[in-house]
Amino acid sequence: MRQACRAFSKIGALLCVAFGVSTFCPSGFAQQPLVEEFVLNDTVQPVTAGELDRAIARANSEGAAALLIKLNTPGGLVESMREMAGAILASKVPVIIYVAPAGARAASAGFFLLEAADIAAMAPGTNAGAAHVVF
Repeated sequence: MRQACRAFSKIGALLCVAFGVSTFCPSGFAQQPLVEEFVLNDTVQPVTAGELDRAIARANSEGAAALLIKLNTPGGLVESMREMAGAILASKVPVIIYVAPAGARAASAGFFLLEAADIAAMAPGTNAGAAHVVF
């Protein structure tokens, strides 16, 4: 699962220019920084919360410039979402959430994860939104 992020090479330069975030471009464009990638293509639940905790810990311990979460979820459990959002907010490494590929969604609990990220991005043809109980 550990790999230099291909998505970062596509959006990394744009993020560096648009946001001027030196964290993502410590050596300029000549050398690409290490960006850990975590793919969440499942519901938000205790198992995925544990996987995210391990991904954040790995990114922190390896000195990654950022953690990219490639997200496609229909949502999930409130308690797991709160735990995951808290982990994202407490991360020392910046967290980028990228809703992808086309057709992917960050629905319900996934939307709150998207909001917790330091940088939120979406591929064309994706959607995000929170759900609530309808009476």
